[in-house]
Amino acid sequence: MNQERHAFQDDVRSVRRGDAADDEIDLGALIRTIWRKKWVIALCALAGLALGINHARNGVMPLYEARATLALESFQEPLVDFQNISGGFFGDDASITTEIEIIRSRVMLGKLVDALDLTNHPEFNPALRPVEPPSQVSEALGGLATALRDFLRPATDESVAAPVSEPVEGDLREEAVTALLGVIDISSIEWSYVLDIKAVTGDAQLSADLANTLADLYIRDRIEVKFEKARQSTEWLTGRVADLRMDVERSVSALKEFTADAGVVSEEALLGLNLRLKDQRERLAESELAQSAAATRLQTLMTARDRRHFSIAAAAAQDPALRRLLPRVESGDLSAERLFETRLEQLIQQTRDANSRNAEQSSVLQRAIAEQESDIARQSEELFQIQELEREADANRLLYEYFLSRLKESSVQEGLQQSDARVISPAVVPRLPFNPAGGRAIMLGFLFGGLIGVGYVLFRERMVTAFRTADELEEATNLPVLGQIPRIPGRTRKALVKYLARKPSSAPVEAVRNLRTSLVLSQESAPPQVIMITSAVPGEGKSTTAVALAQNYAGLGKKVLLIEGDIRRRTLAGFVGLRPNGKTLLDVIARSATLHEAVQTPAEFGFDALLGSPADVNPADLLSSERFGRLIYEARETYDIVILDTPPLLVVPDARILGQHADAILFAVLWNRTDRLQVLDAIKELRAIGLKPSGLVLSNIDPKGMRQMGHGGRYGVYDRRLGRSYYAA
Repeated sequence: MNQERHAFQDDVRSVRRGDAADDEIDLGALIRTIWRKKWVIALCALAGLALGINHARNGVMPLYEARATLALESFQEPLVDFQNISGGFFGDDASITTEIEIIRSRVMLGKLVDALDLTNHPEFNPALRPVEPPSQVSEALGGLATALRDFLRPATDESVAAPVSEPVEGDLREEAVTALLGVIDISSIEWSYVLDIKAVTGDAQLSADLANTLADLYIRDRIEVKFEKARQSTEWLTGRVADLRMDVERSVSALKEFTADAGVVSEEALLGLNLRLKDQRERLAESELAQSAAATRLQTLMTARDRRHFSIAAAAAQDPALRRLLPRVESGDLSAERLFETRLEQLIQQTRDANSRNAEQSSVLQRAIAEQESDIARQSEELFQIQELEREADANRLLYEYFLSRLKESSVQEGLQQSDARVISPAVVPRLPFNPAGGRAIMLGFLFGGLIGVGYVLFRERMVTAFRTADELEEATNLPVLGQIPRIPGRTRKALVKYLARKPSSAPVEAVRNLRTSLVLSQESAPPQVIMITSAVPGEGKSTTAVALAQNYAGLGKKVLLIEGDIRRRTLAGFVGLRPNGKTLLDVIARSATLHEAVQTPAEFGFDALLGSPADVNPADLLSSERFGRLIYEARETYDIVILDTPPLLVVPDARILGQHADAILFAVLWNRTDRLQVLDAIKELRAIGLKPSGLVLSNIDPKGMRQMGHGGRYGVYDRRLGRSYYAA
C-alpha cells in the first residue's frame, strides 16, 4: 500500500511540474487540433488578407522597375601578342560573383550618387520630400508617444538644449549610398556571362537612369582599373630596369678587375699543372722506394761485415767479384779474405753515397710538390671566383633584358586597354508600376492571419486542463476508467432520471450498463456489494451516476438501496422525486426509526432510497459513529447492492469516512471541465488513508463536442454511424 501511495505521489508531482512527456510534440494530435478549428484559422487568415489588401491599396507607394543587361567577355583576342599585365575576367563562378560584388560595392554606388546628384533627389534625401499633414490617428499616436517619451526621459535642465546639427554633405552621400543598396539588385543569368542590373524606385525615369548609369560606370571603371594597373606596372618596371642595369654594370666591372689581377687562369692550365704534379708524385715515390732499398742493403752489408758473415755479405751485395772470392775466403785464403773485405768496404761506401743522393732527391721533390699544390689551389680558387662573377654577370644581364622587354610591352599596352564588359540591353523607362510590396503585404497579411489563428487555437488547446478522453484520464491517474457516460437529455434532475427510466436502450443507459459490467468484473474474488460514488468537487455528476447505477442494478432484479451520504446538500430527493416522510438517514443512525421505516421507493425506479436531513451535529461526526457502521451492516444483510452518494473529496471529509465501509469506490470526473490537479489531489487524499478507487467514471460527455475534437470515431458511444443501429434516441 505504501509503495502504491509513493508511486501515485510521484505521478502527482510529475503532473504538477508539467511531466516531460507533455513536452513531446504529437504531430497527429496537433494536426487534428488544427483541422478541428479550421474555420477559426480560416477566419483569421481572411481578416489578415483583408488588412493586407487594404494596406496594398492605400499604404504602398507604386514602384517602377528598370533593367539593364551586361555581357562579360572572358575571351578577348589581343591586338598584340603580349602577356597581359592588367588582369581580366576568367569566366568561372567565382569571377562572376566577384564582378557582381564590385558593381554593388559602396565605391561604385558612391560614383552613381555623384553622377546623378542623388543627394539632391527626394527619393534619397528625406529632407526634400513634401511634408504631408498627419491624420488625426497619427497625431493621437504621436502625442501619446511624445508623452510616454517625456515621462520616461530622466529629468534634465530645460535651459540647456542639445544643439541641432545640420546634415553634413558626406553623411548625406553615405545615406544615399545606403539607400541605393536597397534599390539596386544585381543578378547573373544561369549558364551565361550575362549580368542583370535592376533598379526599383518610385520614379520611372530615375529607375532607368540608375540602371543605365551604373552599367556605364562599371564599364568605365573596368577600363580605368586596367589603365591604372598598366601605369603602375610601367612605373615599377622603369625603376626595376634602372636598378638591373646598374647591377649588370657592377658585375661586369668586378669580373674584369678580378681577371686582370689574377692573370691568365684557365681550366687547361690547371689541367697541365695537375699532370705535372702527378708526375712529380710518381718520381717522389720511386725515389723514396730506392732510398729505402739502399738503406736496407747498407744495413745488411754493415751487419755482415761486422759479424764476418762473408756468405751473407756476398748475397746481399750481389757483386760478381765477391762471389768469385767467396770460395777462397771460405777455404781460409787470407789474401782472398783481404781482397773480399776491401771490395766489401767499397760497396758499402757506394751504397751509402747512393742513399744520400736518394734522400736529397726526395727532399727536392717534396718541396716541388708542395709548391705545385699551393699553386694549383690558388689558381682553382681564382678560377672559381671568375666563374661565379661570370654567372652573376650573365644572370643580371638576363634579368635586365627580360624586364626591359616587359617595360616596353607595358608601355605599349597602356594604349591598348579594352573593357571586358559591354551593355547588350540598356534599361528603358517603365510605363507601368511594379509593386512587389503590395503583393507581399497581401501574402504576409494572409499568412500572419493564419498563423495568429493557429497560435490562438494551439494556445486555447494548451490552456485546457480538463480531461476529454479516457486515455488522458487513465494516463494521469494510473487508474482504469470503468465507465464513460454521455450527456443525458433533460434540463432538470428529475427529467434526467425519467429519461433513464423511459429510454432503456438509449446511449446513456447503455453506457451505465457498461459501467455496471466493468464494476462487477473489476474484482476477481466477489462483485462489490457496497459501492461509493464520489468526486473531487461539486457538480461532477456523481449523484446522477449513483441514481442511474442504482436503477440499472434494479433492472437486473437486484434489491438496491441508494443512501444519500451527502446530507449537507441533500440533492437526491430532486432526482427521484421524493420528499422526506419524516424518517431519514439521521433517524436510523439515532435509532429513532428502523431502516425499513426510513427507506422510500420512488415510482418507476425499482430501488429504495434513504434520504438525508439537516442535522445539528457535524455530518462527519455522525458518519464516523459506530451506529452508522451498524446501519451499513444491516443494509448489507437486507440488500444485494448498497450505493453511497457522497460529498466531494476536496470540500468536506465525509467521503473519506464513508469510503471505509465501501467495497468499491467510483470516482466521477466531469468531461472537459474538472481540473487535472483537482482530480489528482482528491485521489491523493483517498490514498493517504489507504483507500484506492476501483475505477473512474467520465461523466456528462458531449458526443458532438467529442466529434468536433476528433475523438468521436474512437468510441462507439460518441459516433452516430457506429451507434445508430444499437442505441435508441
